[in-house]
Amino acid sequence: VEAIGVDIAVYLDGEAVFFPFYGIQAGQDPVRFADSLEGGGRLPAAGSREALVSRALADRLGLKPGDSLTALTQTLRGSSNGISFTVTGITGRQLEQYAGPWMFIDLATAQRFIKLDDGATTILTLLQERADAGQVLGELNVLLGRSVADGEKAPVARAWDKTSTTYAMMSLLGVVYNFIEIFFFALASTVMINTMLMVVLERSREIGTLAAMGMDRPVIVRLFMAESAILAAIGTAVGVILGSGLALVLNKVGLDYTEAMSGVGFEMSPIIRPVLEPANPLIVFVVAVLVSLVYTYLPVKRINRMNIVSALRGD
Repeated sequence: VEAIGVDIAVYLDGEAVFFPFYGIQAGQDPVRFADSLEGGGRLPAAGSREALVSRALADRLGLKPGDSLTALTQTLRGSSNGISFTVTGITGRQLEQYAGPWMFIDLATAQRFIKLDDGATTILTLLQERADAGQVLGELNVLLGRSVADGEKAPVARAWDKTSTTYAMMSLLGVVYNFIEIFFFALASTVMINTMLMVVLERSREIGTLAAMGMDRPVIVRLFMAESAILAAIGTAVGVILGSGLALVLNKVGLDYTEAMSGVGFEMSPIIRPVLEPANPLIVFVVAVLVSLVYTYLPVKRINRMNIVSALRGD
């Protein structure tokens, strides 16, 4: 699918509002805009000066179907050009990739807008199966190499995640967030370790009393281990349930950063939805219980080996 994508500007009350626009041939709807149109809207007609705008842009500029806006952009020849468009529809927030400020027009109109005769800045290749991406990418590059004369530089096809600086930044942020996650988990583990150590050490007299009453030392260890496991399981279960519930709610509702990201030309949705990985709650639960058991066993074992008199004195 041939497409044109550049940044444009609209002046609102003397302030420049910058946002990207896409030109896609009328009749082709690879992103399925038609499924996300709000009531009463339609797609732009072929060759017309009509535009489809995102809900975020409509809210920013106060637009509704039937309104007009004049947009300015820099052409491929280095000059400026402006065209007035009539809004034919507004896309809802279902298309999260395009939930930010965007405008969509017909490809022929976009070509006139940026002074690009019968051409495109982007060719979108849509696959039915993501797993085929590597094979198709190789075949596309072979075809592109054959499309140019000897000595000319052939265009290169790249996967969407290799062309997006935003995606690369998000991947880097993912690594940073993993370190932050580990840090907070280590911090929580430190609190658990400190708590269990203090609980056990402050109960050395109780351990000595049980030993003086004839309770076997292995039984004393198992008694404290069972108590630690129960407390850790209850506390961790409550935390995991509350955290998972909050993540599921936020996944449905989303965190709307539309206002904060207005004017930012990132090709990402301003609505952030946390994703709960099914394995994470189980991992957190198991590790937290194990940490509690380990740091209960060590002091209990040490106190249990002490002389009964010393344990009774709290030494």
